[in-house]
Amino acid sequence: MAGHAGALPFEPKALQRIHSLTRGVPRRINLLCGRALLGAWANGLPSVSRSVVDKAAAEVFGPEPVQAPGARRQRMGYALAGLALLAALVLLVLQLDSGQKESQATARAAASTAQAAPPEAASSSPPTPPAAALPVTQIESLQTLWPQMPADIDSAWRELAPDWKLPADSSAPCPTASAQGWQCYNASKLTMPLLRQLNRPGILTLQAAQGPAVHALLVGLSDQTATLRLAGGLHTVRLTELAQFWHGDFASYWQVPPAYNTGLQEGSTGPAVDWLASRLNLIDGGPTAGTNAAPLALDADLRARVRAFQRARGITPDGRPGPMTFMQIESATQSQAARLLTEPR
Repeated sequence: MAGHAGALPFEPKALQRIHSLTRGVPRRINLLCGRALLGAWANGLPSVSRSVVDKAAAEVFGPEPVQAPGARRQRMGYALAGLALLAALVLLVLQLDSGQKESQATARAAASTAQAAPPEAASSSPPTPPAAALPVTQIESLQTLWPQMPADIDSAWRELAPDWKLPADSSAPCPTASAQGWQCYNASKLTMPLLRQLNRPGILTLQAAQGPAVHALLVGLSDQTATLRLAGGLHTVRLTELAQFWHGDFASYWQVPPAYNTGLQEGSTGPAVDWLASRLNLIDGGPTAGTNAAPLALDADLRARVRAFQRARGITPDGRPGPMTFMQIESATQSQAARLLTEPR
């Protein structure tokens, strides 16, 4: 999907480590390799090494339990115990099967007796209906949904507004949002991994070879599918098909920090800088500023912390906090903002 045409970007020892950590489970492989590739890119590495894989595994799966020297012998003991348990279960099943046959014979005899009884002696209770089957998620073709997608982006903004508790009937969605402390943000050349990190509903601009561009409201992402909302209904499409028409254009609402001015400059002070520092403290596990603390400034130290956060989140590490940085901070601090669905519906 990314268009890579060179050598495999995983070193041999990294592949062995991936095999060991994921135990061959495709979902674990996808999660680990995606995070490892992002980590290598964020650190400017040309390939994924074993150390990068270990760091990615700690972020995705948590700390790996350390095995004792006799772990292999212990696993062999578990295997033998498992075989013994399996043999016991087989014997139990055979016994139960024998008992079940005896019960069935008794039941047939009782049924014959019941048939000979008078009609009024029979039970009048209706049979229990079978349980309803769970609905199966249906993968739809993006091309069949294309006619439902608006070409007017304001229609998409209005469809997105309720996710952020904004008016859905405004004739000018972005100015209305601005009056309530929100802004409309438009970005280009984004990637699916970055959308996963942003973890917020938004508008994807889709472009076919011919005809005008259309807009789809992204509300969910799984490993292989995307969930779109069109006129209030949810539709699931494959990511591979979506990637044919989505070229990185994304738009969403974002909540502006207090007293924020577009583009904080070197040495800036005020509530927006205080908000930035307090959120970075929350992410880094540092102390929060007290009420009597001295005013903070966007100095070299704070800009270095911003760059470190940007590098860790896979965005340009320029040290200048803008909408993308603030949205990533919002995602990292588990705020009450709207989130993407993680499973198809």
